[in-house]
Amino acid sequence: MAKLNLKKASWSTFVRFSANFLALIAAKQKKFPFKARPCYSKEDLIDGYALNYKRYLKKQYCLPNQSKLFFNKFAFSPSALSFFLDYQDQIAGTITLYEDSNIGLPIESLHPTKINRFRKAGLKIAEVGGLSLDTQLLGCSGKNSLTNLTRLSALFLLFKAMHNYAYYRELTHLVIMVHPRHENLYRLFDFRQFAPIKPYAGAQGSAALPLIQDIRASVNSAKDKGLKKFFYSPSFSSEFYSKTYRWTESDLLKFAQECPDAIQAVHDYLEDRKLVDKFGRSISNLGLRETFLA
Repeated sequence: MAKLNLKKASWSTFVRFSANFLALIAAKQKKFPFKARPCYSKEDLIDGYALNYKRYLKKQYCLPNQSKLFFNKFAFSPSALSFFLDYQDQIAGTITLYEDSNIGLPIESLHPTKINRFRKAGLKIAEVGGLSLDTQLLGCSGKNSLTNLTRLSALFLLFKAMHNYAYYRELTHLVIMVHPRHENLYRLFDFRQFAPIKPYAGAQGSAALPLIQDIRASVNSAKDKGLKKFFYSPSFSSEFYSKTYRWTESDLLKFAQECPDAIQAVHDYLEDRKLVDKFGRSISNLGLRETFLA
């Protein structure tokens, strides 16, 4: 058993060293072939859902559907903000930050007691989700995230845009659910496990490792100069986040009309926000009232 632990520790050390070395190289780059940005439009969100569907279907995290989009009710919340990686006039990556709100967080389906304890302790939390990279478009398909400069730089840049925003929002902690095989990647970002691994219905029963990061502790005590330089020197300015798009009520109803696969998720979101009655007349105008209120 000791030998196994030693091997695991040695591998973790190697992974961190390699990733830090690649981050130093990435940090020195004046320009990247891609750029990260927040969401600007409804079309951005739909493109992100399409990328998530493409990647998640391949990983068997979701089932096939007619719309070929993947989303959940939390994506419709005004407290959710998506970020994108642009490459060759296409979206090559996406990630979403779900700030805690009155509809809760996706991770609560597995660990409600822990999340409530965090709230009672005064933590301002948000959940990170909806991460996908179009590795085929980026030309790094089949390559390990921790040993390929292009793939690692793309991941880091997306995380930087999201993490800097969380910092500006004065959030204190981030939580995330990841497959256990990706644990080493998230340990680079100072995430640590806070609860046992469980199967997550939102990813077709795949194993979900729950992790948490103390945002300011990570900023103030970044051990690796490469990672720290990449993430925080410099940070994105607050103006970078001044023009962002989130779902509006009217756009959400139109989306449900145009995408039948969205009806249940939109209904669940409205029900959680106690808005079903408020939206009754609007929904009936779209011919969807019976579906929403069934």
